[in-house]
Amino acid sequence: MKGKNFLFDPAWLMRATEGQWLQQPSVSILRICHDTRRLAPGDLYVAIRGAHLDGHSLVAEAFQKGAAAAMVDEASLQTLSGISGKALLVVSDTVGALGRLAAMHRHRVGALITGITGSVGKTTVKEMTAALLSQRGPTTCTKGNWNNHIGLPLSMLSMERETRFGIFEIGMNHPGEIRPLAEILTPDWAVITTIGPVHLENFSNVEGIAVEKAALLRALPHDGAAFLHRGDPYFAILQDAVPCSLYTLGLDDEQSDADMHVRSHQGNLLVYEGGSAAQEMPLPGPGRHHVVNAGLAVMVARAAGCSWEQIRKGFSAYRSPPMRWEIQPHGPFTIVNDAYNANPISMKAALETYAEMLSQGHKWLVLGDMLELGGHAVQAHKELGAHVAAGDWAGMIAVGLHAQTVREAALRAGMDENRVAAFATVSEAGDWLRPRLSEGDSILLKGSRGVQLENLLPFFKRG
Repeated sequence: MKGKNFLFDPAWLMRATEGQWLQQPSVSILRICHDTRRLAPGDLYVAIRGAHLDGHSLVAEAFQKGAAAAMVDEASLQTLSGISGKALLVVSDTVGALGRLAAMHRHRVGALITGITGSVGKTTVKEMTAALLSQRGPTTCTKGNWNNHIGLPLSMLSMERETRFGIFEIGMNHPGEIRPLAEILTPDWAVITTIGPVHLENFSNVEGIAVEKAALLRALPHDGAAFLHRGDPYFAILQDAVPCSLYTLGLDDEQSDADMHVRSHQGNLLVYEGGSAAQEMPLPGPGRHHVVNAGLAVMVARAAGCSWEQIRKGFSAYRSPPMRWEIQPHGPFTIVNDAYNANPISMKAALETYAEMLSQGHKWLVLGDMLELGGHAVQAHKELGAHVAAGDWAGMIAVGLHAQTVREAALRAGMDENRVAAFATVSEAGDWLRPRLSEGDSILLKGSRGVQLENLLPFFKRG
């Protein structure tokens, strides 16, 4: 079979999904798609039952848009309409069949597969690693943050025939979710980023999160490789789960027995490998957390055979994902848009990095709720308020259900009441902040995805 793309032969699809064709397509499938908005002619449409929409209700629309076939649950057959004579692959469960299909595709591609998980930094390390490895050979990585039981298989299925490296992110928010995803991915290598209090609403403590993340390590083969930051507070838990070669990262002069050490110097990354002299390269983002993230990516790249020149080129080509420390001019102001997500670890890292950033004017904070902390939420937001009060800020605006908690904690810690405000909505925060800004001021936006602090951006363009 020629060409860079795999074709999905109907007989192969039937075997991989353990399904049956009611009507077999006359041609091979070009691509797998679960979203009719993104569907292209020749695709196999996968109908998935979601919390708010059952994809089986869109099967007829998928065929109208040119789908070559549709994969549907057996239980849905009686409810489908407008599909007479169309190619249908019937399976017991479309989500499970999608996972089996991705697993089969992973093995026919034959690429070196690296799985990445952790509490914070997953997407950044995934993107950095992919940027470095792409200098050595064709690389496929997770699309955006497609890291769950639907997104992971779909990302894997995008691997082309020539793919040499696959870098895939695995996420979770409940116990027991990592293992089945790892079984689909069957990684050769694994990277664990920083472990911390994220999704605590479904875990009793952070140790439980570390144990859950370690399931990716336990899925590695004996001839595989694991990459860990030796300075992580939960390193011992992760280390115990490694069944294969382990490569460790040290930050600055800490963890002297680490395989690789990294530190920042005048905006660059210095990398020490073994006893060799430091290698210097661009650091793709400010802050101590970016030093660790970049170091993990470099370890994987070196293990994969990348030269130092290839790594430098990879970092030069790297672009941060949207809303992750995006520095944007908006009229007379500078916006630091780090509003993709937030938790106690990333919030603290953002505040520390912002405090060190040069600014022509005053520095303002707009901080949204940190979500999915369960019973730990109130205490976490109290600690956030106290931490903010210790900084040198023009003012802080808290937004969300926990905004008053943050404000009250900041006031108790000594922050001037004229410099701190709390609002339930983004629009209220924008109305309060906009007239208080002066030319040259900068504003940090940091909050969980559900708060959508990026909706503040239009306020900063007003005259």
